[in-house]
Amino acid sequence: MIITIGIDPGVKSAVSAFLDNNFLTAKYIIPEDFSLWIFYLMRENKLEKGYHLGILERQAVIERPYLNLNAQTLITQSIIVGRWIGALEKEKFNVTQITPSKWYCAVCRGKARDSRKMRKRNSIYYANVIMGTLTTDQKINDHNLADAINIGAYKTRR
Repeated sequence: MIITIGIDPGVKSAVSAFLDNNFLTAKYIIPEDFSLWIFYLMRENKLEKGYHLGILERQAVIERPYLNLNAQTLITQSIIVGRWIGALEKEKFNVTQITPSKWYCAVCRGKARDSRKMRKRNSIYYANVIMGTLTTDQKINDHNLADAINIGAYKTRR
């Protein structure tokens, strides 16, 4: 069994979780709350025994900061990514960093030159496809949560 975490880092980071390539949840959390959140996630899904015994394989994928940001924003984003990597490694997750274009082109079938508006729209659409909520009232409209779902889905499809 494999638990996969997808992270769209930010001041409020969007995080998704998959179990054996099946979507579990997506929400906003901060790196300092990750250990507690993963404990509750394992408990809710009756996986805590496998998690604590190391039976569950743990992998995480986190989006790298855009390099074309202004210096202050790039520094802030880098600090947040560093905190996430520390929180993930504390829980013994294998961490992969990925560029925004790589997961977007692979999961959302977009092109690197797509506009920001198009990227947001495609991300939301494909996240709803992954969640199976495309035709229900439970659709997500938050592009950050959608990005986290698609980032996690990138790793589950590799």
